[in-house]
Amino acid sequence: MNTRGAQSVTHARESLERALAAVHADARCEVFQRCTRRVSLEIEQGRVRVRQGVEEGTAVRLHAGEALHFGAASGVGIEAAREAVARASALPGARLPDREPPWACGVDLLDVEDPSELPTREAMEQWLRQAAGTARACLDAAVGVEALGTGDGLRACRVRGTIWARRLEGTRVRSAVARRLERLDPEDWEEPALIERPEATFDRVPLDDIALLPAAVGALVPALVAAVPVGRPAGPGWVCDDAPGEPDAPGGGVFDDTGFPAGQLALADGCRVLALPRGPGRRRRHSFREPPVERAVNLRFLRRGTWHGSGLLARAARIHAAGADWSVVLDAALAREGHPLSPWRPWVVHGPPEAWVASCEAMVRPIQRTPEGVRSGTLVFGGQSLRASSL
Repeated sequence: MNTRGAQSVTHARESLERALAAVHADARCEVFQRCTRRVSLEIEQGRVRVRQGVEEGTAVRLHAGEALHFGAASGVGIEAAREAVARASALPGARLPDREPPWACGVDLLDVEDPSELPTREAMEQWLRQAAGTARACLDAAVGVEALGTGDGLRACRVRGTIWARRLEGTRVRSAVARRLERLDPEDWEEPALIERPEATFDRVPLDDIALLPAAVGALVPALVAAVPVGRPAGPGWVCDDAPGEPDAPGGGVFDDTGFPAGQLALADGCRVLALPRGPGRRRRHSFREPPVERAVNLRFLRRGTWHGSGLLARAARIHAAGADWSVVLDAALAREGHPLSPWRPWVVHGPPEAWVASCEAMVRPIQRTPEGVRSGTLVFGGQSLRASSL
């Protein structure tokens, strides 16, 4: 651990102890604090703009009966802790699922990424100019220091960096994410180039396959993973796990945001759904202003099968309506040899989430990371179980 990392941990632990003492925390009180230093660099038409800032916050959860009460406030001082407790006490609580413990007990945890420094402005500008060329683009870097504690002995501290690059083309945003600038791969925001073909070619492209590029996978697949119950059929391409301990996972770590160990979890094996990313070890906080939610933090798909390159190719996705039969809107184009034959336009695909999972036939390269915490290549789904139409 470098000097800056050691100082951050010491400061976070001291701040946490003051907060726990100020609110008279006991075994039924959890205090979480996060301090995030950020720098953002944007390039547009050759001009460079830099912004810097610090965000600090305190969150408190109170365990009363079978419910958890949550409150949060800006800052990491004593008054912020007291304000968070007051808000938690005043709001209705959420029921604990299956009487699971809300946080770990009596452990002292530390997870520090070294080095714990923000990249320099010069390094950020150099990367962005080389990777984005003349396009409008921005690069956000952050180092977060988190501390977690309870009145019955839980102590956890984490220092982690995150880098997020975005390239803007009209309303289209391409992204790349990593833990450090030197690990950031501009290939993660690349997508297949348009191949100009005669319009008559389109009629010969079968809609047997629906292929989602990694950006579309990141937008759709976490919801599918959470929605399809254990034991349901999975197609041969649906082979995935949650691996929070992977060193390059931007949101990962050896313990979750409630102090439980976060090990690798197999979610599907290409035959059936094996598990859901729920329970202790899968609880993560999007922000200090929100309570932990159960989710996969580093969802990985393993390479399986092949794709002939023809069908409907999607570069973005959003769930337009969810119910027994989902409506998923894709930014897609008919494709051959893995390349779009026409400009991207909206398509809608109807089908239940179980049909998506069961019809997944392959995962093919290249593999990319997405801001949603997904590491995957192009996922290919059999179109026979899904109903696709252009808008």
